[in-house]
Amino acid sequence: MKKILFVVCTHGDELAGHKLFQDYPYGETDKVSWKVIIGNPEAVALNTRYIESDLNRAFYVQKPHTYEEKRAEILKKYFQEFDEIYDIHTTLSINPSSWDDCIFVNNTKKETLNTCAFISAPHIIWNRDEDYSKQYLTYHHPFALTLEYQKTFDVYSDYERILVDFENIIHQENPRQAEKILYEASRGVTQEERQKYQLELEDFKPLKVHEKKQLKLPVNEVFVPVFVNPQKADLDYYCFLNRKI
Repeated sequence: MKKILFVVCTHGDELAGHKLFQDYPYGETDKVSWKVIIGNPEAVALNTRYIESDLNRAFYVQKPHTYEEKRAEILKKYFQEFDEIYDIHTTLSINPSSWDDCIFVNNTKKETLNTCAFISAPHIIWNRDEDYSKQYLTYHHPFALTLEYQKTFDVYSDYERILVDFENIIHQENPRQAEKILYEASRGVTQEERQKYQLELEDFKPLKVHEKKQLKLPVNEVFVPVFVNPQKADLDYYCFLNRKI
């Protein structure tokens, strides 16, 4: 029987995940056994993002000293008991359409990609830069996914969207939605570049040939922007580009 771990509240103010912990802390179906744990319990108690440092950036520290860095070391040892891990987040974004469409992976092994079949989001984003990925929870297990859901002002609505994927995972059921598309994270587009080239991009809408030429990208490859933000939301980056694999 497959053993699955769900990690919620890596950030303590993402409370839709906490409701999953309250309602389904552990159990089993005929195919899997699961457990839901709180990533950052001290931050949850205070309804704050973190206590001393961001747990979502604390999983590759040479000498842990903050509460979150020490917590990350405990979690990494605990991961060894499980076959798969799902790190569940609810994120407040200027563009609410993006997060619910994405699954984040840190490798493209067949087993990892197979686990994506149970998730409703169509887009799989892989960052091959290990120096960047090592800070995240999912890097430290062979088969782990990060699931991001748009955070709204209605915790129960956010929870319902999480619950759809959770139930598909524990029952190992494919939602049979749109075919998954795999991307490799490419690079950011700065706000300065946006102004220079007068770019008007949309999430997941492929770049046109002239836009790829402006950004010095191979014109025969498909690139899509994600997390397109106005300058008021992100002073540095207008969006990030993913190359379709």
